[in-house]
Amino acid sequence: MRWAVTALVLLLAACERTASRPGHDAGAEAAAEQRPSLSWQRMRVPIEADGATDPLRFVLSAPARVFALRAYPPDWTGPLSCFALRDVVVNDADTWVGADTAAESGEFCGACRERVAVGSGYGFSVLPSAAEASSLIESVSARVRLYDCLTQTAARRSKTSPSELEVELASWMPPAASARLQLPLAVVVASRYVTQLSRALEVVQHIWVASGVQIMPEPSLEIAAPEQAVVFSAVDHAVLVDLSQRARAALASRSRDASWPVLILTSCLRRSDLISHGQTEPWAITPHLPGGAAVGDEPDSIFVAAERCGGLSPAALWSDPAQLGTIIAHELGHYLGLYHVAEADGREDALADTDVSDANLMRATPSPAATRLSASQIAIVRRHSAFATSP
Repeated sequence: MRWAVTALVLLLAACERTASRPGHDAGAEAAAEQRPSLSWQRMRVPIEADGATDPLRFVLSAPARVFALRAYPPDWTGPLSCFALRDVVVNDADTWVGADTAAESGEFCGACRERVAVGSGYGFSVLPSAAEASSLIESVSARVRLYDCLTQTAARRSKTSPSELEVELASWMPPAASARLQLPLAVVVASRYVTQLSRALEVVQHIWVASGVQIMPEPSLEIAAPEQAVVFSAVDHAVLVDLSQRARAALASRSRDASWPVLILTSCLRRSDLISHGQTEPWAITPHLPGGAAVGDEPDSIFVAAERCGGLSPAALWSDPAQLGTIIAHELGHYLGLYHVAEADGREDALADTDVSDANLMRATPSPAATRLSASQIAIVRRHSAFATSP
């Protein structure tokens, strides 16, 4: 699952080394032609002593329904930093994301009208992330603040944190509700044990086509598998960075939009909890919610474990392609901006048409018996920058 939203505990899978349809590259090129290039407004601003920027105000070049804010420390080589949007006000009157409170500390703002996640390495939010805006967006004001990556709490600026940020805004219109959308999916295999991938990707396509999104798997590529478990933590994801860099290097010869997802099937995943000193073995990790806006070396891919920890054989669970396909489809939901219907701590999403008892794809624990997406979830997915149309 995503880095900043509760990671699932899992043993993974056996899958196969080739997946995709002949002639798919032409479809990917067609999808790229449908999407306009986003135009970003940029500001470089200092981080104040309290850990936040002063309020920033952007005026959109044309009224839009969707906007994205991205913030990152330029030329920063120090420890990993985390960021979150706060005090987001639309059209100088409508507060979408409030200021920090104790209730809003954590990996995402659950008390905000529009939920935003804490981003590691950089912050990226596509808004609205819940209900659609009642009027066109003409201006956006916001602050960006530092967060402690380990405790997920607001942090003050220090000698080990960046002193300035590059903050960018882009805006667009979502496609028509009736439009059938295409999303190319790059597949990179970094595991010795992959046997059910082709059938699993068919499951992914079947799940998402019901929402009006055609997932288009590209021919898979192989890269060297890690020699050991992929171990990472909230403050150290160097192994994920390495995997992501090698995967993208392998894909360099293909013409791809940066907002399209990359699926990496790798060896056992282990997440270290530096507070409890324990480890979990997640089924999958999607480090950024939403994905598709990587800055620098940040890992902006979907990582799925293809091997069980402590052994060379595939996890027995992944002999079932329906389970593997559901996991991948679930992670694509995170990549496209969807949160869990309910988190492990009981916090529910802000959508009126989802329920914890529903057979929803975005349950915290994915299951082949739960693959439905609500109308609100589908609307959120269609706002992703991969499907942007001109304002």
